Amino acid sequence: MKKAIIISTIYLLIIVNAIPYLGCLPLDNNPNLIIDSNTLYVGGSGEGNYSKIQDAIDNASDGDIVFVYNDSSPYFEHIVINKQIDLIGEDRETTIIDGYREGTVITINGLNITLCGFTVCNSSLQNHVGIRIMSENVTLHNNIIEHNRYGIKFESANHVQIYGNNIINNGLSGVLLHDSWYNEIFNNYFKGNWIGYEQNIFEGLDNYYNTVSQNTFFDNTNSICLTASTDNIISDNNISNSNVYGIKLAADCHNNTLFHNQFSGNGQNAYDFNPYNRWDNGYPCGGNFWDDYTGRDFYSGPNQDEPGSDGIGDIPYEIEGGNQDRYPLYTLWQPLLTIEIQGGKGVTLVITNSGDLDATSVNWSIMIKNGLFITPTSTNGTIGMVGGNDFEEVNIPVFGIGLGIFSKMPYLIAMVECHEGSFDSDCEYAKIFFLKVTIQ
Repeated sequence: MKKAIIISTIYLLIIVNAIPYLGCLPLDNNPNLIIDSNTLYVGGSGEGNYSKIQDAIDNASDGDIVFVYNDSSPYFEHIVINKQIDLIGEDRETTIIDGYREGTVITINGLNITLCGFTVCNSSLQNHVGIRIMSENVTLHNNIIEHNRYGIKFESANHVQIYGNNIINNGLSGVLLHDSWYNEIFNNYFKGNWIGYEQNIFEGLDNYYNTVSQNTFFDNTNSICLTASTDNIISDNNISNSNVYGIKLAADCHNNTLFHNQFSGNGQNAYDFNPYNRWDNGYPCGGNFWDDYTGRDFYSGPNQDEPGSDGIGDIPYEIEGGNQDRYPLYTLWQPLLTIEIQGGKGVTLVITNSGDLDATSVNWSIMIKNGLFITPTSTNGTIGMVGGNDFEEVNIPVFGIGLGIFSKMPYLIAMVECHEGSFDSDCEYAKIFFLKVTIQ
């Protein structure tokens, strides 16, 4: 199946400006820039810019943006955000907020706050946190949370979204929830934590209605551990190389639903002694993929007694502790996205889904770095793709000059991802002469 998508051009005279990653606001580090009264700047060379992040927050009003340049990084601060603002870093790899091993690095106790584009690191090792959330309607995305005692900690925090973050090498939990409801944790990468994601009891109060989906857990001691948790959903996660448990459901866990997770290479894939937790989403949706499943797939149907295979194992998968996955996946059901940059008249992105599962909300992006252009140097969009080698061609007009003679050779960076967790990227050098793009 093939569809061609044409991106209409908006002719703006701009000099190519690198945008470090998707999802945060790109701004020009230009001292002559006309600054919107609702945006406060930290670092950079603009007149009136702040040197400390907390000073900018203290002088901001609800609804403002605080943008932090990376040229003054690292920022050795302990930050409190108690206003409705967006705190945005220039580049999450190089815009660093460092707690220098004292206390909690960032505390959020205001409503409607967005934090993106930072590395948050080095909290105290005495039970302190990289980012502590104590409020509602908070969004954390496109950050690196590393080398803290706890990476992110929710304390009676509700309606929080955590996505697109790298949560790595934190001493205890990468993400810890206490008495927190209706939160979404998706499309994050957890590595090297003692516990990747944890829900635990706090002053006798449980955690309810949280969703943990489409995350990658790799090389954690334990990937997911739940205690005192009810009516949560854990789905579509890739859980591998956990030294002890892939997922452990401990005391007071009830009515949790876990399905379409992929378990491989873990010390023990799962533990659950409570039969009221569900390790599948019924038939035909199915349960989880287990690398040590020994059953076969000769039959189909709700009772697996009808002729013909259906991608679901014929016998349940027994989980240590006494529970079971009634409909273990016999083969992996997931999209598998690839992206390729092609030249010609403009740029063409060829996006393919060779997996068995449809990919919803496939987000693609393309950036051009180096050169002089009239057309925009960054473009993105969203498409949907069915499984089974469906492919899309996205055509992006280009008008500009970049030959690598008097300046650096242009290069193109393309990325594609979907909510089901598949991701791919491509980077190519190219010569660009007006409308023509020649891949080198």
